Amino acid sequence: MQLVRDFDIVKTAVRGAKTAVLLALATACTSTPATTATAFGAQSPDSTLTAPLRLQLEITVTATIDEVLTGTALAEANRTMGIPEDTSPTLKLWSADLQDHFGQQDVKLLECEPKPTRTEIDPENGNRIFLWDFSRDLKSSQTLKVRRRYTLTNCFYDPHVTSATVGNYKPDDSQVAFYTASEPYLELTDDITSAARIAVGDETNPLEKARRIFQYVRKHMTYAYPPPGGRGASIALACGKGDCGQYADLFTALCRAQGLPARMGAGFHLFFSKSGDGQTTVGSHAWAELMLPDGSWVPVDPTVDEDRYFARKLDNTHITASVGRNIRLPEAPESTTYALTEMEHGRTPFMQSCTEFLSGVKGKVSVSRRAVKLNSAD
Repeated sequence: MQLVRDFDIVKTAVRGAKTAVLLALATACTSTPATTATAFGAQSPDSTLTAPLRLQLEITVTATIDEVLTGTALAEANRTMGIPEDTSPTLKLWSADLQDHFGQQDVKLLECEPKPTRTEIDPENGNRIFLWDFSRDLKSSQTLKVRRRYTLTNCFYDPHVTSATVGNYKPDDSQVAFYTASEPYLELTDDITSAARIAVGDETNPLEKARRIFQYVRKHMTYAYPPPGGRGASIALACGKGDCGQYADLFTALCRAQGLPARMGAGFHLFFSKSGDGQTTVGSHAWAELMLPDGSWVPVDPTVDEDRYFARKLDNTHITASVGRNIRLPEAPESTTYALTEMEHGRTPFMQSCTEFLSGVKGKVSVSRRAVKLNSAD
């Protein structure tokens, strides 16, 4: 499996051309049944957690401001970005706070410097979003940093679900309605609907329908980074190539076309050092989640060609940062669109390390992530 291993991701933002939005983009576990609810939704009451791994994770965002624009240069840059000409130079950073989810347990935020300007819960998906607004203090030749440090225990998560016990969805369930709707990157086009019908065939059981879609995506897709042609389920279906995000989008859209509520999970994948020094590379990763008729969520990683990654064991190398697509951000500009930026109507496509909005300045934003294995937590 090939994944993005961008230990230091840098995107240069020269305003007057295009907005750069960077999406780069816990105590012990036991083998007893997990709790049934988290901020991200219910989890199977029969789930088990094994192979606990104690980690410390550090995420640092660095913004380097080369020049703050003024006068005509500022007005022209703002026009190009589709925001009002009189908008003052702006730097806003958003990041999802890590939370307990699946095998990700006892998450603790040990350090956050500086403190967020604002914290808000995403009402649609349950993400806890931090906002840092540096706009009032921007200066040329300036470096700004946001540093967070967490501890967590990561486990193998097995929901223990079977097709014999899943039941059927309730037609009036608001969660089902929300997670089966068409939205940007997950458009339920005629081609998506047709492909979903072919993938599922005559199967009627919700879990088995999703399994057939998982198998269809595995056969249809070939890994390619960067994804050719752009992002979104329709592009993934058309070209049959893409990275983990494209696999997740295609699986999610095909499920939705069949009335199966599904969403993206975004975060990180751990690559352990073979030297035994505890150092771990933290790569970006995305997968999918399927909601069962009882309201519980199960993980699905279609990038991995193994059956155990369908509604079964999510290993202890996955760390979830956020769930859902087109996540609403507090105090995000409403006038920008995905055509000009990676932010539209106050939403970001998905979130891993950070999303940034930088306007009226020339500069760059970089993200570094570092994880250290503390012990096995056995």
